[in-house]
Amino acid sequence: MLEVVTETVALERLRQTGELSHVRLASLDLEQVMGDSLEMNIRITDCVIDVLSGVNVSFLSLLSVTRCQLTTLNFLMAYLSGGAVFRDCLVTGTASFEMGGHNDPGCPFHLQGCTFGGFVSFWDCWFRSDVIIEDCDFQSGSNLLGNEGEPYRVQFDGPLVLRNVRGELHLPGG
Repeated sequence: MLEVVTETVALERLRQTGELSHVRLASLDLEQVMGDSLEMNIRITDCVIDVLSGVNVSFLSLLSVTRCQLTTLNFLMAYLSGGAVFRDCLVTGTASFEMGGHNDPGCPFHLQGCTFGGFVSFWDCWFRSDVIIEDCDFQSGSNLLGNEGEPYRVQFDGPLVLRNVRGELHLPGG
């Protein structure tokens, strides 16, 4: 059974420990944890969150989201410098990483075992290190490999590893 909490309670737990688990809440804006620059690891596990956002936040340490059910994921302009792992998550609506990425060398961006019901946008992302996507289902597609020839296509400076990925990744737009 998940504990139902307010965003205020969830944010306080993250400020104190960097961890949030086994809770349900309507929205969680990670910018509210410590402002627009987070130097601590953030670990969110086994939660149900309608809207998870980190808009315009610089994550200087690892962001880890595991076994969560989300309606909307919004990381517009998020710098995932410390890397990010989304593992075994279900996102029923849209997901946006637009104009973000920016993972530092040695800090991969990793999607593993995730299902995305809505479109996943990587419009104008720049990944400076590894991007690993495995065992994921993009049911409404993504522009991860789309927008070819356009200045806002995704830029990969490190290796892109795709393993057992379902769904169209070459869609245009943002």
